[in-house]
Amino acid sequence: LSTGTVCRGVRHSGAGKIQRVIDMVDKWRVDGVILHLNRGCEGTSLGQMDIVSALLKKGTPTMTFEGNHADPREYDEQRTFARITSFMETMGLKQIYAFKK
Repeated sequence: LSTGTVCRGVRHSGAGKIQRVIDMVDKWRVDGVILHLNRGCEGTSLGQMDIVSALLKKGTPTMTFEGNHADPREYDEQRTFARITSFMETMGLKQIYAFKK
């Protein structure tokens, strides 16, 4: 992870960033991808929807969720967990452990 992460700055965008994500999906035999769309740092979200399109075209189940590293009030935990649960169920997975706060 230290050398191949996606969010290493704005300079890593476009086709190179998309290809790096696809390479990671292939190398790690990923079954599905969840991408965070960070409203607090547009640079890290640059090209995220292009990545989503490329992964869906490749046949990799993909979902996004929104939040803001700079302002946690913009993160809806219940909505996000409901979306993740639904996404996992579409992949044939079920939650076996309930997290307690």
